[in-house]
Amino acid sequence: MRDYIPVNKELIPYNFNILLGSTLFNLKINYNKRKDLFTVDVLRENEAICYGEPIVYGLPLFQDIFMVAKYPCLNIIPLDLSGNTNKVTYDNFYNTVFLYIDNEGNSLREGCN
Repeated sequence: MRDYIPVNKELIPYNFNILLGSTLFNLKINYNKRKDLFTVDVLRENEAICYGEPIVYGLPLFQDIFMVAKYPCLNIIPLDLSGNTNKVTYDNFYNTVFLYIDNEGNSLREGCN
């Protein structure tokens, strides 16, 4: 079973605090209507560590910019567990596509304890 990060897309753009591992982060979910693209901004201890990370189906967030002790060590992956889609859109985000925390198998990124 995978846990997911609760998001109310009706409130977007909005931010919320979430404990990921043992670290508190502030996430802000944004939506670009022209591109039908969701992004996320991340703050840790009131320091902005990432702006505009695209939410791309099947790809872990922050995979290209990950740094140990800065970003969440847990993999967060947008997925549709029913297998009905392979893209994140406004219509399917938080209907069938959710931001899952990969807690199956090796859920921590390399270098994290």
